[in-house]
Amino acid sequence: MLQHKRDPFRIRGWIRSALLVGLLLGGAIPLCSCHDDNALQTTQKSTTRCCLAIASTSRTDPEAADIASQHAEVQALVDFQKQLSDECAGHQSFLERMDESLKQDLFYLVSATTTVFVGLMAWFNFRNRRDVDVFLEKNAYSKLKKATDKFKKESESATAEIAKSKDQQSAVIAKMQADLKSEFQTHLTREGEIATAVAQSLIALGLYGAGKKVSPSNSWNEQLEPLLDDIQKRLEELLARDPGSRLLVLQRARFYDEYKNQLNSAIQRIKTALAFRDTKRQQEAPPGKPTPKNADDSALLFNLACYLNRSAKSADKTQFESEKLKEAAKDAIYEALFIVPGDTQEAKDDADIKDLFTTDPPAGS
Repeated sequence: MLQHKRDPFRIRGWIRSALLVGLLLGGAIPLCSCHDDNALQTTQKSTTRCCLAIASTSRTDPEAADIASQHAEVQALVDFQKQLSDECAGHQSFLERMDESLKQDLFYLVSATTTVFVGLMAWFNFRNRRDVDVFLEKNAYSKLKKATDKFKKESESATAEIAKSKDQQSAVIAKMQADLKSEFQTHLTREGEIATAVAQSLIALGLYGAGKKVSPSNSWNEQLEPLLDDIQKRLEELLARDPGSRLLVLQRARFYDEYKNQLNSAIQRIKTALAFRDTKRQQEAPPGKPTPKNADDSALLFNLACYLNRSAKSADKTQFESEKLKEAAKDAIYEALFIVPGDTQEAKDDADIKDLFTTDPPAGS
C-alpha cells in the first residue's frame, strides 16, 4: 500500500523533472547555439549532473529523492538563471561591440557612399561641362562661320552696290555737269543777249537824245528810228522770256518815255514787272517763309516813283489826279528806300522826286 501510494508521487516528480529538463534543453540550446558553444556545453553538463543526482537519490528514499529533486530543480534554475545572466551580459557586450562595429561600418559606408557620390557628381559635372563646352564651341564656330559667310556676302553685295552707285553717281555727275554747262551756256547767252540789247538801247537812246539837241529839225533822229525800232523789238523778245528782268524793264520803260513819249506805258511796264516778281517770289518761297524783296525790286520802285511824280506834274492831269499820283510816288520811293536805305541821298538829289521829301524818308529797319 505504501509502495503503491508512493508511485504516483514518484511518477509526478519524474514528469516534472523531465519537463524541467526539456525546458532547460529547449530554452538553453537555441540561445547557446545562436551565440556561444561553451555555454551550451556547460548547460548540458549541469543538466546531466542534476538528472544523475535525482536518479541516484530516488533509488534509496522516495521522499529524499523528491526533496533532492526539488532542490536539484531549484539549484538548476538558479544555475540556469546565473548562466542566463552571464550569457545576457555576454550578449549585451557582444551587442555593444556589434553596435560600435555597426556604427563604424555605417560611418565607413556613409563616407564611402558620400565619396563615391561626390566623385560621380564631379565626374558627371565635368562630363557635362565638357559636353557643354564642346557644344558651345561647335555652336559658336557654326555661328561664327555663318556670320562670316553672311558678312562676306554682304561685303560682296555692298562692293557691287558701291561700284554700281559709283557708276550711277558718275553718270549723275556727268549729267549734272552737262546740265550745268548747258544752263550756264544758256544763262551766259541770255545774259549776253540782255547786255547787248541794253548796251544798244543805251547807245541808241543817247544818240537820240543828242540828236534832239543837235538837229532841231529831227532829221538826225529820223535816220536812227529804224535802229531804235529794231532794239525795241529785241527788248520785247527778251522780256517775253524774262518779264521781271530789271535791266530789260527799265530800258523798255526808257524807250516808252524818251523815244515814244508814252509815260503811262512806262509806268504800266514797271508795275507789270513788279507784279510778276511778287507772284514768282510767292511761288518759289517755302511755306510760311516769304522771300523778302531785293535790290532789283528797289530799283524798279525807285524808277516807278520818278515816272509817277513826273506824270503828276503833267499839264493834262487834274489836281486830284496829280495828288493821287504823288501819293503813289511817295509810297513807291519810301518802299524802295526801306529795301535799300543806302539810296536815300540819291533819291533826295534826284530832280524827278526830290520835291516828294518834305520830311526825311523813313530809314530801313
